[in-house]
Amino acid sequence: MKVILFFSHKSANSGFSDKIIIRSSSSAEDSLKTSNAGLFHSELNVDSQSSEAVKSAVLKVIDSYKRNGNIKSDEQVLIQTQTKDVKVSGVIFTRDIEGNSPYYVINYDIGDKTDTVTSGLVNNNIRIIRNIESGQIPHPWSLLIKSVKEIEKLLHGLALDIEFAIKKNNKVVIFQVRPLAAINRFVDMDDEKIYALLNNTITQYDNLSQQSVHTNSYTLSDMSFWNPAEIIGGKADNLSYSLYHYLILSQAWNDGLISIGYKNVHRPLMVKLTNKPYIEVETAFKALLPQDITIQTEKQLLNFFIDKLKDNPE
Repeated sequence: MKVILFFSHKSANSGFSDKIIIRSSSSAEDSLKTSNAGLFHSELNVDSQSSEAVKSAVLKVIDSYKRNGNIKSDEQVLIQTQTKDVKVSGVIFTRDIEGNSPYYVINYDIGDKTDTVTSGLVNNNIRIIRNIESGQIPHPWSLLIKSVKEIEKLLHGLALDIEFAIKKNNKVVIFQVRPLAAINRFVDMDDEKIYALLNNTITQYDNLSQQSVHTNSYTLSDMSFWNPAEIIGGKADNLSYSLYHYLILSQAWNDGLISIGYKNVHRPLMVKLTNKPYIEVETAFKALLPQDITIQTEKQLLNFFIDKLKDNPE
């Protein structure tokens, strides 16, 4: 088998002066229809000045090709400069792989290691709707999305799986770009319907928040109190939702608390956005306060509880 070494960032003649990464670029990597992410070996932090270290790392990558079959002539091994001063790294999908819906899905880790997400050790997750205005995207994700959109234009909107890092100086580094084969099992999604549904949901939330029991704060949770996610499911059908609401979460939930000295809040505990039931967290907090405390103390306690939850959402 003949192996071609492909040098990224540096020419083969100029060499490298620091640590390098030697990674797979097999002909059996991801294609438009199949995914082999994580199947082949990559070697990080290789001493570029040691011929033995480079040779050993290249052989490890080639061995991973052999172990997984499908070896063709002229296979490639990719050699890149090892990225330093990384603050965030991970993988971004340009569509949701669970249903082909129009979201950028980012799995990431904070720190200088660049392989914790791809190796499955860390899975922090954030989703960003694809039609969002760039000014609404929080830092540092705005930097990443800008880079990803440039790549999407070059590849004519193809769904992609992209490994990335963001350095401490806010430079975005793209390690690898693959077709996102996972979405091929789904029918094409009407993105405009998703965007319209999202806008309607935001409007519904805004209307509900204006009726919150606590000024300037309206928080929804699926399991904070009376746990609808466990009792009727995270996407409850209309019959289950209406029965649970009528029998318990309209008023009975509060009546039981009032009888033992807690506040009467005069409102249902559960609402539904799209097809998902939620608990009003501020309503639950208020209902768990003693009936005889002053309004001022009530406000102070609610502010404390809400701030505590924001700082510790777990």
